[in-house]
Amino acid sequence: MSDILLEKINSVWCRVKCDPGIQAELSQLFEFEVPGAKFMPSYKSKKWDGKIRLLKPAKDGPKIYAGLYHHIKQYALEKNYSFDSDFDWSTVPPKNFPIKGWYSKGKKIVPHDHQLKAIYKSLQTKRSIFISPTGSGKSLIIYTIVRLLSELVDNKIVILVPTISLVEQLYSDFEDYSNHDGFTENVTKIYSGLEKEKKKIIISTWQSLLNMEKNYFHDIDAIIGDEAHLYKGKEVSKLLEKFINAEYRYGFTGTLDGLEVNELILEGLFGPIVKVATTTELISENKLSDLKILCMTLNYSDEEKKKRFTQFEDEVRFLISHEKRNRFICDLADSTKGNTLILFSRVEAHGKLLYNQLVSNKKKKCYYIDGSTPAEEREIIRQSIDKEKDIIIVASSQVFSTGINIKSLRNIIFAYPSKSRIRTLQSIGRALRLHDEKENAVIYDISDDLVGKRPNYTWNHFLERLKIYVQEDFNYTIKKVELEKLYGKSNY
Repeated sequence: MSDILLEKINSVWCRVKCDPGIQAELSQLFEFEVPGAKFMPSYKSKKWDGKIRLLKPAKDGPKIYAGLYHHIKQYALEKNYSFDSDFDWSTVPPKNFPIKGWYSKGKKIVPHDHQLKAIYKSLQTKRSIFISPTGSGKSLIIYTIVRLLSELVDNKIVILVPTISLVEQLYSDFEDYSNHDGFTENVTKIYSGLEKEKKKIIISTWQSLLNMEKNYFHDIDAIIGDEAHLYKGKEVSKLLEKFINAEYRYGFTGTLDGLEVNELILEGLFGPIVKVATTTELISENKLSDLKILCMTLNYSDEEKKKRFTQFEDEVRFLISHEKRNRFICDLADSTKGNTLILFSRVEAHGKLLYNQLVSNKKKKCYYIDGSTPAEEREIIRQSIDKEKDIIIVASSQVFSTGINIKSLRNIIFAYPSKSRIRTLQSIGRALRLHDEKENAVIYDISDDLVGKRPNYTWNHFLERLKIYVQEDFNYTIKKVELEKLYGKSNY
């Protein structure tokens, strides 16, 4: 027998056969400390040691996610261990598959090179995670792969998305691409409030499938996960483990968070990472809008800087209720040219406050969207915005930072303090799609200088965003804004 042998259990798991010494090496290779574990109750109570172990003990020998096949094979090569397995993920595509035969708005479209790269990779292997920037046309890639899979598999194909809005948007895109042949007759939508009907192709929120019985998943041959960076969590990964017969597994995301353990979990559930393109590459090729980031650092009074916030939440509450800060955001939105999106995080405390202020200003037409806005209404608003000019959308970042496609969007105002790499890049991507009515995309990054003897919490978050802009080679400038000069002395 080989030094390391991988035996297939099902489409999710494989068993690792090796001697105890090599097993100990592999166990250490796939063991990770969880960031921030020491703050978690289970760690504090000593019920958990703060580590994740991807090699799992089992009755017949340890098992591991089958998608980590290539990592184990590479380790064996580096250590000069012999390696074998009883499975592989190569595939044979159907003959004469019409990759260039799709339509949009009634016109024939030809995929770009980066889209073809992902499509051809899916023709070669049954498993991949495709990293393709927001605005790069993921829906066309997914649609093409679904058309391919519908020829290859006998049973169901499931496309998982994180929100109801994305179910409606992706279904709408599928309708557009297949308007000439009625392919969407094979497609059904599943989310809360819709009948859970099974057709060959299912577009569903992952939340809607969480509590389905195990036998529901047995006739599913392929799983596609959009916004796959969100699927590293325990609840979603447990869901993906239920697709035990889904040989074809493809994930799509604009970016990953850079943590090795999270990437390995996603690779285990889907497959190896394939970088399709970068945002700067697509901008340079004129496939995305030119991007400018204007960092507006709001400077507060000496009295306000003397405030010491011992908790992040206290500082956030102070900022989002700050009259002059909110007034500046609304004045900025009213002064922009083209359609503008304001992203907020707190609904009652901030989002509705900004919306009401803008409505009272009576300068531009405004829309408001948060998690309570019905899916049908969100989709109507999304489609109508592309037909309008110079309007403002006040939207929850939880709803609009991921996946929503509005081509005419030119400006985005970050009204909330975030340091998340994924959320920042996903939010920027909302404005990058090409449209005849805009010359470029402009991001207004609002930051708050309350720096006294030490930097304040949200200022540190801004510095983290700056690191992202530098890493991504984005064009950014920093402008200082004196709130008291603009609006007079503060009452604080």
